[in-house]
Amino acid sequence: MENLEIERKWLIENIKDNLNLEDYSSSEILQAYVSLDNNGNEVRVRQKDAEFFLTAKSSGSLVRQEFEISISKDDFDNFLKLSFSRVVNKTRYFIPCNNLIIELDIYKNNLSVLMTAEVEFDSELSSSEFTSPDWFGREVTEDKLFKNRNLATKGMPDLILK
Repeated sequence: MENLEIERKWLIENIKDNLNLEDYSSSEILQAYVSLDNNGNEVRVRQKDAEFFLTAKSSGSLVRQEFEISISKDDFDNFLKLSFSRVVNKTRYFIPCNNLIIELDIYKNNLSVLMTAEVEFDSELSSSEFTSPDWFGREVTEDKLFKNRNLATKGMPDLILK
């Protein structure tokens, strides 16, 4: 069976006035890119609160292959050294929306003016039928500038700073 990730991504300019983030569960995420190829394939490690993962993802935008395994903190720390500071640090909020979960990412450090929302789907059809909430901004699913791998290696896209 293929491990497919079907996901869309949007920029968030400001959080809806009545969206109190304290009402939602969240995770602190540190992800570091160990290997990146020119085709868009990547290997990364992620710390999500007290859990650690090694993930390989294929190239693509809306649909990608994804393989993930749990690793130890020691393994994470060793892989982190191989990332050469290609790191993204963010707080992720989990916001229910109908039968889906909006993952609202509020970035930190050199990306601290950036907020994005991602929604994962079980099929391309359900992805195409999804109507984003009114507080979502421009969709950037197909915009490579907003891939986390590029945020980790190139920093904030110039167009967001305007």
